[in-house]
Amino acid sequence: MATDYGTLGLDKYLNATDSLASAPIEEQTSIETDVIIERGAITTTQVSAEVGSIADLSITTAKLADAAVITSKIGTNAITSAQMADLAVVAGKIANGAITAPNLGGSIIAGTHIGTATIDSARIIDGAIGSAQIGSAAIQSVHIGSAAVGAAAIAAAAIGSAAIGTAVISDVHIANIGASKITAGTVDVAIGIGTIATGYLRLDGANNRIVVNDGTNDRIIIGST
Repeated sequence: MATDYGTLGLDKYLNATDSLASAPIEEQTSIETDVIIERGAITTTQVSAEVGSIADLSITTAKLADAAVITSKIGTNAITSAQMADLAVVAGKIANGAITAPNLGGSIIAGTHIGTATIDSARIIDGAIGSAQIGSAAIQSVHIGSAAVGAAAIAAAAIGSAAIGTAVISDVHIANIGASKITAGTVDVAIGIGTIATGYLRLDGANNRIVVNDGTNDRIIIGST
C-alpha cells in the first residue's frame, strides 16, 4: 500500500514531477530519499535514528563511489598506520614538502629505505651534514674522487705530521728547498752543488773533503784524499 505523504507532512515538499507522488517511500531509491532530506522534510538525525548503527566493515570499497570520501569526511587522526596496507601510499600520492622532520620518528628511515644514488648533492641543504652525522671511519679514500678536495677545503693546520704516512712525500712532491728550510744539524751524505755533466762542487762531510769537478775530472780536492 502506498504511503500517504500528506499524513507524514511531506506533501508540501513534493510536486507533480517527483516520482515520490505515486510510489511508497519504501520503494524509493537512495537518490529520491536524498531529495526528501535536502528539502527538510526528514533530517539526517531522524534517518540515523531509524536506520540505527552500521555494522563494522559493512561499508566496503565497492560501496563507495569514486571520490566519495574527501578530507572533510575524515576525522582527525582517523586513519592510522593500521588502516593502511603496506606500500599503499606511493610517491605520486605525496605532495612536495608534505613530509617534514616533525613527521619522521627517530631512526624511522634506515639505510634500507633509501635507494642507491637517491640522495644527491641537490637534495642536501648547506650545512645539513656535519661531523656528528658521519660515523667513525665512514669516509675512506674510495669515497673521495680524484682532486675532489682542494686546498681551499682544507683548514689551516688541519693536516699534521701524524696524518702523513711514512715516505709519502718524495722528491716529486718538493718544488725547492731554501736555506731557511734546513735546520741545524749534521749532513751525513755527500752533497753535489751544480750539474755532474758540466761541473759541480761536492761537499763530502763523511770523508772530510771538498771536491771541485769540471764534469770529467776532479780538479781540486781540499781535505782528505
